[in-house]
Amino acid sequence: MNTLSLTPGISVRRLDLSEYKEAASLSLEIYLQTGEEDFDEQGLETFKSFVNDEAMINSLVIYGAFAEARLVGVMAVKNERKHISLFFIREAYHRKGIGRR
Repeated sequence: MNTLSLTPGISVRRLDLSEYKEAASLSLEIYLQTGEEDFDEQGLETFKSFVNDEAMINSLVIYGAFAEARLVGVMAVKNERKHISLFFIREAYHRKGIGRR
């Protein structure tokens, strides 16, 4: 598996399908922490439906950023990597080059 090292202790790699549920959970967790002010209840329900739809999530290619062994960020793409579908990074890991990678 290809792993890209960023700042010390942080790496990015493509997730295995078995890790997708954790990526979806992280996305929802961060959405709930940061998206409250930007989205109404209908937007929240739509997002929850998306991340809880196993078939939809499994159709994505998901990359994970790890600090040590902890998943701290995700980016998912679809349509042959032409569309970013999910892009969430824990706030404590902002400005560390994760999003650029």
